[in-house]
Amino acid sequence: MPGSFFPSSWPREDLPDFSTLLVKGLYHASAPIHLCLTHVAQYSTAKAILIAPSREAFVRDLQDLDDEWLSSFAGHGRIAGLSSRIEVQ
Repeated sequence: MPGSFFPSSWPREDLPDFSTLLVKGLYHASAPIHLCLTHVAQYSTAKAILIAPSREAFVRDLQDLDDEWLSSFAGHGRIAGLSSRIEVQ
């Protein structure tokens, strides 16, 4: 599996400025979520729309991966607020 989008210690660094970003490749299932969380955390008014080829397969892959960081933090406090600004389609 190629490079990773910050699964172990989020957030790693600020992202470069962009209005639209397409990421294609073989990344772990939670990489798009970490990328979206980093983006919305960096900009207080930002929202993110994550488009997956199959929403059902994406959710299943997330569950199968069982990302420890997401399991520990995604539903609590600041991270829950950031998560509410991410839409998965």
